[in-house]
Amino acid sequence: MRECLDELMERPELAADLGDRGYNRVMNNYTNKALAEQLLEFYKELFA
Repeated sequence: MRECLDELMERPELAADLGDRGYNRVMNNYTNKALAEQLLEFYKELFA
């Protein structure tokens, strides 16, 4: 794990990219709107 943290410290562009990708993943999958859409799809499939 230390090697990974060292690499992130040496490569701030990689750290920024990973941070951006993590943020986008959360915003696309775990906001109230995204969760509601996923639940709606689940119910549509369940009752289809």
